[in-house]
Amino acid sequence: MDDNLLSVGDAADYLGISIQTLRRWDASGKLKSLRNPGSNYRCYRLVDLEPFRTALLAVPADNPDIGKLFQTTPFNIESNVLLRDPQKEAHEHVREHFARSNDPVIVQIPVGCGKTGVIATVPFGIASGRVLVILPNLTILKGVSAALDVTNPKCFWRTTKVLKSFSNGPYRAVLNGRNANIHDCIRSHFVVTNIQQLASSADRWLPQFPERFFDMILVDEGHHNVADSWRKVSHGFRTRRCSA
Repeated sequence: MDDNLLSVGDAADYLGISIQTLRRWDASGKLKSLRNPGSNYRCYRLVDLEPFRTALLAVPADNPDIGKLFQTTPFNIESNVLLRDPQKEAHEHVREHFARSNDPVIVQIPVGCGKTGVIATVPFGIASGRVLVILPNLTILKGVSAALDVTNPKCFWRTTKVLKSFSNGPYRAVLNGRNANIHDCIRSHFVVTNIQQLASSADRWLPQFPERFFDMILVDEGHHNVADSWRKVSHGFRTRRCSA
């Protein structure tokens, strides 16, 4: 390949973002790909990538614009007829709790009433920074990450009309192995992972996150995991916690 043309994987590595994010930019027209004249594979010109790389490196880890979304984006939750009553009530009770205290809170809802919806809605009007979502296994992670993907026509906020505009997100990064990237986390509103990836790989992930990198941590089925894993997470972050 021409030195001035980078493959999708090489372009993502050069920018310090995931392939998923690069493809999202391509689909939105933010950064257009080309076809390599020799192989016809999708590629990117180095000269087109450089301004993005400069801008990405300039974004600080404590970027205040990330937290503004949860406070300023219009949303429809507690009066939304498309949401289930337990989902609406969860938002109301969590909102009231954190209005008077930053102590951890446990949310209990009936089985089958939509914990994914609780995860997707709780931060709005409450969080003032990034949200970490910790899930018990890869199967649940796959479902929740799809529900929080604004490029997915079936994402939760679209199907329930919780949000009307997605021009500024919310965006989510997924810590799921080789595609995980710290730069995506810096620029995302939700970071989704499972407890094994976060705590069992502590030497890789936890040291990269300042203790106040996240304003809110949402834990799904924390009782399914061993105490040592959760102790690592608790000691790693000083922030509001909500367990369902």
